[in-house]
Amino acid sequence: MLVRLAFVIAAPVAWYFMNGWLQQYSFRVNLRADFFIITFLLSILIAWFTVEGFYY
Repeated sequence: MLVRLAFVIAAPVAWYFMNGWLQQYSFRVNLRADFFIITFLLSILIAWFTVEGFYY
C-alpha cells in the first residue's frame, strides 16, 4: 500500500528535522515511537475511509 511506503520514507525524515528543532528548547519533549505509530494508524484509517467512501 502506498500509505505504508510514504510513511516509511517520511517518518525518518520527520524524526530528524523534529529532533533538531526540539533541541533548541530548554524544556525539551522527547520523541517517542508511539507518536509515529499513532500517526501511522491515523493515516491508514484516513486512507481506508477515503477509499471506502468512493466505493460505497
